[in-house]
Amino acid sequence: MIRILSKDSIKRYIVLYLSIGKRGGSRHSVYAIVNAILYKLKTGVHWHLLPVKSLIYRAKIKWGSIFYHFRKWVKDGSWQAAMSGLISSHRHILDLSVGQLDGSHTAAKRGGQQVGYQGWKKQNTTNTLWLTDRKGLVVGFSQPLAGNHRSGEP
Repeated sequence: MIRILSKDSIKRYIVLYLSIGKRGGSRHSVYAIVNAILYKLKTGVHWHLLPVKSLIYRAKIKWGSIFYHFRKWVKDGSWQAAMSGLISSHRHILDLSVGQLDGSHTAAKRGGQQVGYQGWKKQNTTNTLWLTDRKGLVVGFSQPLAGNHRSGEP
């Protein structure tokens, strides 16, 4: 089984913020689903190419089920709550004497809610801003913004 974080760390710091279904939750281990989501976010692999058999041992689960849980937790704010909880409980580790703001400008070939046409790139794009502390640890990030502007333009 591929592990991104230890089972104890995921249960202690992430699972307690995730919403559980009204009828008892998932048939699969929440730890295993979170581990698979973290693997996807860390590696950037496409959802349909997740190595599910290597990530979730002794369970028959498809990538669509993992994606379903990810989208559910994004929509209900569980991931945001987990990030806020982690930052507040580990504030002593952060060095906020300097804040660094950077942006990510990404092509959105299939569209999306926050997409704008970039004339100089000749395609639809989206932007996200990231705030990090002095050590480069992510403290916060913006919602995706339409990428229909260019720095330096009036």
